[in-house]
Amino acid sequence: MVDQGKKSQKSLRKTNKGIQSQGKYVKTSHTALKSRILVVSDLHVPYHHPDSFNFLERLASKYNPTKVINIGDEMDWHSINVSHVINPDLPSPADELEIGRFWMKKLEKLFPKMVLLESNHGSMVLRRAMAKGMSKFFLKDYNEILDVGTGWKWKEHHWEETYWVEFTLLIKYLRILLSLYKLCQLR
Repeated sequence: MVDQGKKSQKSLRKTNKGIQSQGKYVKTSHTALKSRILVVSDLHVPYHHPDSFNFLERLASKYNPTKVINIGDEMDWHSINVSHVINPDLPSPADELEIGRFWMKKLEKLFPKMVLLESNHGSMVLRRAMAKGMSKFFLKDYNEILDVGTGWKWKEHHWEETYWVEFTLLIKYLRILLSLYKLCQLR
């Protein structure tokens, strides 16, 4: 009978060596197990679910994430949408920004450091300006628009190598745990 635990460990070492040879190795092979990455998505402020911030607060308290990644649509920006009919009965652009800043401050208090990925709603200000022929060089950066500090970092790419490597290692560790679990079930 093949020892699944040893087989999985050997596979993990091989994977780590492959990652090392590509220059993408995270300093220790235990990084994925030490990381607690919280992924936040699609708040669509000011049209967010009424319990979303309480839920995020409970998650932050319970899991104490080491990294927070917002994968987009933190704001809705319905009032300046370039591809849909704008409802005149909803908040104006100034109102949506004022309400949004209030909620983004609450989110920043929960997560002072966060990576935010550009998204179709998150980049609405830029797309609206470009639709009118305005260069992005005339615009403020997202942190200034939303009145948040420098702890929030905006990224254009959906996966940075660091997160991808950690995610890959996490999957490998989960496979090892699953193999060990199955092995224990057989005995």
